[in-house]
Amino acid sequence: ILLTIIVVVVLEKGLTGKVWADLFLIATFSIISLILLLKDMKINSDFKLIKEPLKFSLPLLPHMLSGFLLSAIDRIFLERITNLDDVGIYSLAFNIGLLLYVFIDAVRLSYTPYFNKTAVNEGDKAKPKFAKITTYAFLLYTVAGIFMIIFAKEFIMLVADEDYHSAYTVFPIMIVANILNGLYFFFVRPLMFLKDQTKFVSIATLTAAFANIVLNYFLIIEYGMKGAVWATLLSVVIKLLLIRYFAGKKYLIKYESKRLFIIIFIIILSVLLFYLFEYLDFNLLYSIILKASAFIFLLLLLFLTRFFNKEEFNFAKEVLFNFKNKLQRK
Repeated sequence: ILLTIIVVVVLEKGLTGKVWADLFLIATFSIISLILLLKDMKINSDFKLIKEPLKFSLPLLPHMLSGFLLSAIDRIFLERITNLDDVGIYSLAFNIGLLLYVFIDAVRLSYTPYFNKTAVNEGDKAKPKFAKITTYAFLLYTVAGIFMIIFAKEFIMLVADEDYHSAYTVFPIMIVANILNGLYFFFVRPLMFLKDQTKFVSIATLTAAFANIVLNYFLIIEYGMKGAVWATLLSVVIKLLLIRYFAGKKYLIKYESKRLFIIIFIIILSVLLFYLFEYLDFNLLYSIILKASAFIFLLLLLFLTRFFNKEEFNFAKEVLFNFKNKLQRK
């Protein structure tokens, strides 16, 4: 970020400067990584060793390609069908939505080695653990996500120039897509663990990418920028459902469906509240008060729907009690 500011703002090198800055950083950290890894590396001429990694990785190549399509095809269609103004506004909403995605990706990176190690050591006994962790992670994503959805308009107005304020109209749906992508990362993990099942990951993501292309074409023609974000969301839903189906066939984890559906219900309700607030159009002060109240209400729904069980309540009480005692001692 700092290098980009220096190159683009101070040195005024524009887009080309940004590309060179990225290249410089990637090269620098690649060299650093290689140096740090050298102590754990040795050259081996046994080409048979490459067979197993290739069996795992080659089926994932279409998955990587479809991942690129899912993340970029909407802006390509927008540029071709509408205009560059819409591309810029849409890209702003996309990039701000990455704030949530960075958090989701951090959880994914920490969960991957935990899943692999626990699945090897504990076998099927670990599956209830995976189900519970999925619920908690999905809840965390949702709490952060619904806050961004409820305050989408204020959030965009705070960080963007007036010409880009219309980005808030697509921002909530983009956040929902990111939240569901977070759930996808948990559903796909068993297929990544079973090294001979990665082809099903490619099948799911390629299907979603094809659906994304078709949906983008027709929805952007009809609805412009809003059509693009809905195409993205629908594609993520398709990918999520397919991965859940394939993973369930190969490595069945009985997820806490009731609690997951409660979370999804709260996500949908937050989007509906966002559009309701837009229709009512209060002044800024009343709008912030009302939206803060709505956010608190959405959190209270977790208790009203009995999302948390008695064991979790007792654990939360214990944590709060210990925290209170520490404050008193200080």
